[in-house]
Amino acid sequence: MSADTWVKVTDDPDLDALLWERVDALSSQALAEYAHSLGLFPPGYGPTMNPPIALAWPPGTPDDGDGILVWDIGDDSDQAED
Repeated sequence: MSADTWVKVTDDPDLDALLWERVDALSSQALAEYAHSLGLFPPGYGPTMNPPIALAWPPGTPDDGDGILVWDIGDDSDQAED
């Protein structure tokens, strides 16, 4: 996933805190489903585009920091083949 495909899940600190409470307990897709239950959806959300949530580190930030929660909206060439 490259920085040009990062879309923060939310800028709302309260909703972000709720998501962070579950980061370690849920898979990326389950975390996305939880975000949906909070009213958070990625751009273009629908049957053909329902990305998981991933952790990302903006350029210049230490990799050992918390990072940010983003929708994993990489293009299909970034996805593993089944």
